[in-house]
Amino acid sequence: MANKMLLLILCFIGTFLGQAYAGNFEDAGAAFDKGDYQTAFKLMSGEAESGNAAAQFNLGLLYDNGQGTKQDNKEAFRWFKRSAEQGYSPAQFKVALKYQNGQGVKQNNKEAVKWFKLAAAQGNARAQFNLGLIYESGQGVPQDDKEAVKWYKTAAEQGDSDAKHNLGYMYLNGKGTSQNDKEAFRWYKAAADQGDIAAGCELAELYALGRGTKKDLKKAKKIAADAIYSGANGSEYCKEVWGKYNLANY
Repeated sequence: MANKMLLLILCFIGTFLGQAYAGNFEDAGAAFDKGDYQTAFKLMSGEAESGNAAAQFNLGLLYDNGQGTKQDNKEAFRWFKRSAEQGYSPAQFKVALKYQNGQGVKQNNKEAVKWFKLAAAQGNARAQFNLGLIYESGQGVPQDDKEAVKWYKTAAEQGDSDAKHNLGYMYLNGKGTSQNDKEAFRWYKAAADQGDIAAGCELAELYALGRGTKKDLKKAKKIAADAIYSGANGSEYCKEVWGKYNLANY
């Protein structure tokens, strides 16, 4: 049962976070919604220069995605950083990603961890999840499964499905916590209920084995079959479960 390790290169594609500010900020948001990115860029630039942290973040997004201006990782990072330094959590998360992936700035794992922690402290679930990945892999920090579990659980309790999936894995394999089939089942099911196909495949195997729940090969078959027929990403393991436990016979 493989852990689900997502690529840390996450982006807010098509997302334009806005707040109810009057004037140019609000007008910029309206222009963006209409697809008038050049006007949005012009208006947002003025607001960003005036020190509006949300505008600085959104200007970073425009540079990051090449909307209303030429795509420019360095300018994106510069505006994310200015916003992040004002304590704006979404910008702190983006700064962390930029440092981690060396986009617009020299790659620096220690800086990435620093900014992920700042965002995580403000309740950013994706930053918390990424910290879990970092501590589990030992990327830029001493490898520490207990710390990974702590961050996965913090993010999972906020509803992050990827964190729920990885927390299920940690409990199933006794990594960073006591081995616990019931907790593994609980978290895999929570992730699957949010549409995580790969977590559903892990759940199907737990039903087939009767680990953490009553053995139920019919449920295992249904979960695996639904995933296989969907052809969705993450369904590959269900094919293994299907053959391994002869689910066609139930």
